Amino acid sequence: MAQLTIKTGPAEGSIFELTGEPQTIGRQGDIQVLDTAVSRKHAEVHQLGDTFLIRDLDSRNGTFVNDERISGEVALKSGDRVRLGAAVLEFETEQGGGQQDVEFVRDTNAGGSTVEIRLGDKPAKVLGRAGESAAGRLLAVYEVARLAGRESSVRGVADKVLDQAMESVNPTYCYIFIRDDQTDKLKPMAWRDPISGKRREISHSIVTRAMRRHHSILTADAASDARFDQSESVVIGEIGSVICAPLIARDKINGVLYMGRDFGTEPLSDEDLQLATAIAFQTGIALENIAIHEEMQTEMMALVRTLSGAKDLRWPDQRGHSERVAAYALAVAGQLHLSDEGCRNVQTAALLHDVGKVPITENTRLAVSAAVGRTVPDEYCHPFLGMKMLEELPGLAPALPGVKYHHERLDGLGGPWGLAGEDIPLIARIVSVANRFDHLAADPVRDGRPMPMSEALETIEQPGEGLDDAITHALVQAQTTGNGIELPRLVLQDFC
Repeated sequence: MAQLTIKTGPAEGSIFELTGEPQTIGRQGDIQVLDTAVSRKHAEVHQLGDTFLIRDLDSRNGTFVNDERISGEVALKSGDRVRLGAAVLEFETEQGGGQQDVEFVRDTNAGGSTVEIRLGDKPAKVLGRAGESAAGRLLAVYEVARLAGRESSVRGVADKVLDQAMESVNPTYCYIFIRDDQTDKLKPMAWRDPISGKRREISHSIVTRAMRRHHSILTADAASDARFDQSESVVIGEIGSVICAPLIARDKINGVLYMGRDFGTEPLSDEDLQLATAIAFQTGIALENIAIHEEMQTEMMALVRTLSGAKDLRWPDQRGHSERVAAYALAVAGQLHLSDEGCRNVQTAALLHDVGKVPITENTRLAVSAAVGRTVPDEYCHPFLGMKMLEELPGLAPALPGVKYHHERLDGLGGPWGLAGEDIPLIARIVSVANRFDHLAADPVRDGRPMPMSEALETIEQPGEGLDDAITHALVQAQTTGNGIELPRLVLQDFC
């Protein structure tokens, strides 16, 4: 699997998977880079055998790989940095991934002795194995904590942990299983098995023992271990040495880290068990933090929808408008490959963009104009009022620019601040396009009925609206391809 990740610019953090087929990079390319110094179709990347190649498409500012301007085709290596204008993208390749078809096979016999570590012991005390220093092993644990702590998704944590576990412990294969809170069953989240890549059978008894006892378990030779010598899963799966470490935080098991080495290789050691336990300990904390964050996000979104619904009560004729704008804006964010957090911020801003709509008196208009420092017409007062209403609420700060600036125009003719061009934050440009499109597609224009959707799509791309061309193009693409625009059932009734 290969990908390009945007490292700088308004879409920082966006990840584009490389399919192997020719993909263009540019302001309107398959890989979209929103930078005015980047051409519409600036460069192209494609695969030849196992190698990915990049070439410039006669752009005006050139394409750079590791700060060297390229001519012709250049082979990309993992870690290479591609620069187009001011935007920097990093090329990365990964081994393994996905959810492999893994089967738990029940086995018997649970007696015998083994090497176990209680999670109440000191899992970060890593002794190191032959040829490696204790400092190096402790650094591996630190890297897991650092990398996993930066991830906002369970899959992201799993991928980072597996990469580090494969490098530091060097097992033949490694899996992360996550416990489903509803079914209480383990599900494979991610895996690494660079040698065989085949389906493996996982010992149910090893996993069950680790989870029930809250212990990390090492069996150096599962086939001859007294507990597992009659185990069908061990014999059929040809399990050699195995480590199973629970992912625990606050006495709650969130899953297990399961790794092993095949027969004919050096068995996993006590030191490997200590390191795997420390990695699992840090992983459990990272997963618990994500669960807490997701719970807070759910509560925040409930508050956002309550505030948005209150606006509908004040203006019944605009019922459903904010929900539709949020649906369009979220589809655009997906089309632009924004991160999960970026998409959430766009959705939040779109739901709240009109929360400041109140009847505007002369005193209100004068107060807004004085605060902004320029004369503000009535229709541009509500972005300022909405910003003032929301700015003290914790957790909404990343979405506020979308509320505050959604009536600004690229030509500087919007308000209330009169910003222009790139001074308008990306989130506000997205909400602006989504807002304008919903007015075109939903507001009555003739015979009391709205403009046909096809006509609204043609109109939104016409010049003179002060909108961002790349974003209007993304909206049209999302609508015409059906990629991501899902209007809520309640909102769809408004079109019937």
